[in-house]
Amino acid sequence: MGHQTAARGSAPFHDLAAPALTALLLFAALSFTESSQATDGPGCIPIRASIEARFFTAGCLSPVGLCTAGEITRGGLLNGTTEFTALGIAVAAGMPGIEPDTTLSYHGVLTITTKHGTLEISDVGVFDQVTGVFSELDRVVSGTGRFETASGTLFIYGDAFADGSGFTGSIAGEVCLD
Repeated sequence: MGHQTAARGSAPFHDLAAPALTALLLFAALSFTESSQATDGPGCIPIRASIEARFFTAGCLSPVGLCTAGEITRGGLLNGTTEFTALGIAVAAGMPGIEPDTTLSYHGVLTITTKHGTLEISDVGVFDQVTGVFSELDRVVSGTGRFETASGTLFIYGDAFADGSGFTGSIAGEVCLD
């Protein structure tokens, strides 16, 4: 009788298991598809590149006197020249008393000029003056040519040159073209 009760008790579970499993698998498949389209949609191009830039002052229009000019290589679609104009800088990454004064945060505009057009990017970064390392969050704002309707996010990270004249770094992220 105990065996019969167990069989009866498992029958409703068994009857529901197949439809529930099917629904779960369907949900997982749809979630994966939507997730893939959101990050790797037909118009999104993964970017892996190198960047090297030098500081300059002649003709620098930055209100804080910080500009760079450089080049992106090994970046396919983004191979070209760069110009960065800082709009603001904060010592201690804007958190005095919490971060050391040698940690700088900055914001500016990075313009990438390629044979496909220009890409304007809002650039927010943090630079550690002691170790010479930096990282940036770069959001696509606008563009021309092939980049006219572009969107996307890039991450740039790297090291300052030992002489302080510029930096070298890596770029990772994606640019989406509608």
